[in-house]
Amino acid sequence: VCERGGVLNHLAVLARELGKPCVTGVAGIVDAVESGTAIVVDGTRGFVEVQESRGAEPPVEDESELVAVMQFGLFGAAFEPLGQRAGVATALSVAALASVPAAFGLGSALTVEIRDGRVLVGRDRLRETVATLADRVEGGVIDASELRARFERLVSPGDGAALEADLGRYAEAYQLVWAASLVREPLAARYRAFLLGRLGTVDADERERLYLGSLILPNASYILRSALDGVETVWGTGRGEAALPEAQARAEGARARERLATLLPPADRELVWRYLAALADLVDLTERKNTDLHRCARALFANSAREAAVAALLGLPADLATGDERVLSPAVEALAARLAQNRISTIPDGPKPG
Repeated sequence: VCERGGVLNHLAVLARELGKPCVTGVAGIVDAVESGTAIVVDGTRGFVEVQESRGAEPPVEDESELVAVMQFGLFGAAFEPLGQRAGVATALSVAALASVPAAFGLGSALTVEIRDGRVLVGRDRLRETVATLADRVEGGVIDASELRARFERLVSPGDGAALEADLGRYAEAYQLVWAASLVREPLAARYRAFLLGRLGTVDADERERLYLGSLILPNASYILRSALDGVETVWGTGRGEAALPEAQARAEGARARERLATLLPPADRELVWRYLAALADLVDLTERKNTDLHRCARALFANSAREAAVAALLGLPADLATGDERVLSPAVEALAARLAQNRISTIPDGPKPG
């Protein structure tokens, strides 16, 4: 059970592939339930029953003009914040997020505010950006498979160890990951609405099981793929994650898709496969943040000297790592403006990044 995200966030993907019940988006659950409290989780209907708790009431969701999209810092075992540390990698990640609308031709970069280790953006502008990205992926204007292929080219072997080139590839790869992270949940919601609308004669619980089961796609995230093992990239040899023997999860997904094939007419089946293919590519992209991009970051920010060289290339202040948000905010704004000049094309071998 977690406070944020939807059916395609990291925890939900792992839980589904491991056959564990999971409910996401339960605002305030961490504060409301003490460690050790017994709860009952109904992963099909999305119910969480707290059997015993002395915690606080869950807070009402904030509907202010700003919404937190990211938090950085040092955290303890219970995820309590222990302190803040903002460095070059943090600035680059936040700037890549802010530049996504511009990189995809959706206007200017997002305006971000950084307070207490939280990155805040305008709620309405974010919703507009996410909805437009979802429209374009759903309509095929943005090809999710090409975004995934472009990411793979960015982390493939290069022609040397030029720091500036590596940095440009890393920044664009982060833009792709952020875009996939923003759009995958709205697209999953649209797929669910489409599917449930076509299965009106099927029992409600069965419809939900078919929907969730169909999302268990082989090799759609790192827990079910081992393609990175031993692969040479510009960042070094990929160690990857060993694919777990999740035959049961694979079988459940296959059964759901076979069942849908018998219930839906050909035109609807074609739309289902298109939704699933796009979602598989988007999930794979976001899961690779934990593998490919993490490996890239280790190479780029390997030590203080390397980090200082990156900061100088990006024009970032030397005292950025102090955690002073008064330094971080303008640095992110300036860097986002530079990254916004990159235009991401979904056409294979299209224009090179600016």
